[in-house]
Amino acid sequence: MAWGTESRARTSTSEHRKRRARVFARDGYACQLRYPNVCTGAAEEMDHIDNVANDGIEDDSNAQAVCIACHKVKTGKEAARARRIKAASLRIPREQHPGLI
Repeated sequence: MAWGTESRARTSTSEHRKRRARVFARDGYACQLRYPNVCTGAAEEMDHIDNVANDGIEDDSNAQAVCIACHKVKTGKEAARARRIKAASLRIPREQHPGLI
C-alpha cells in the first residue's frame, strides 16, 4: 500500500494505536533495528517487519518498535528494492542482431 489516504486510515484506528502500545511495551521502547552509526536507541515509531504492501499482516508478530532514523533507512532500502524490481519487470529483452547469429 502506498503512503496516502489508505495508510492514514489504517494507522488512525484504535486497533492500530492499541497494537502500537503493545509492540512498544513488548520491545521495551527500544529500537529493534539498531543500524550502526544511525540508531538513536529510543523507539518512536512502529514498523511492519514485512510490508503490508507486500502482503505483510497487520499483527503484533509482524511489528517492531524502531527509532525514526533506523525506520528511514529501512524504508529507503525497501523503496530502492521495489524500484529495482519494477525496473527489471519493465526491461524489454533485446533481440540479437541478425548479423551476429
